[in-house]
Amino acid sequence: MNVRRSKQGKQNPDRVPILVIEPNADHWLIIRAGLAQCFPEVAPLWINHASQAQTYLANFSEQGAEPPRLILLELYQPDRQAGLSLLAAIKTNSLFQAIPTIVLSASSNVEDLTAAYQFSVASYMVKPTSTNEWLNYFHNFRRYWWELVRLPLSRRISH
Repeated sequence: MNVRRSKQGKQNPDRVPILVIEPNADHWLIIRAGLAQCFPEVAPLWINHASQAQTYLANFSEQGAEPPRLILLELYQPDRQAGLSLLAAIKTNSLFQAIPTIVLSASSNVEDLTAAYQFSVASYMVKPTSTNEWLNYFHNFRRYWWELVRLPLSRRISH
C-alpha cells in the first residue's frame, strides 16, 4: 500500500495527523508544501489511490495509530464513482464517520458538489489554479479548521 507520511510529520510527534487522499502526485506536492507553510501543526498522511484508501480504512483499527483529525479527498479517484464509493466507505466506517471530510477537487461541477454533500462532507472546495491561490486557500483552511472550529479530540486506537 502506498501510504506516505510527509517528512515534516516525522520531525515533530506533536503534530496532528490529517489524511490526504489525492491521486495526482503533482497536486500532492502542492498540498504538502501549502500545508507545511500555512498549517505546520498538521502531519499529512498521503494515500494516492482509492483502493489503497479502502484498505487503510479497513485495517486502521489494527494499526494502533491516532486517527486523522481531518480528511482531504479529491473526488475523482481516478473517476467520480470511485471517489463517491470512497466517501461512502468513510461515512459508514464507525472510526471515520465523525471525522470532518473535506472534498478538495478540481471539479466545479454542480452535480459533483451535490453528490459529495449527500455523503455529509464538511465542505467542498474547488482546487485553486495558481500558487498564490493555493497559499491563500491553506491560510484560510488553517484559520477555519484550527482557530474557529472545535474538533473532537482524537484518540489512539488500541486493540
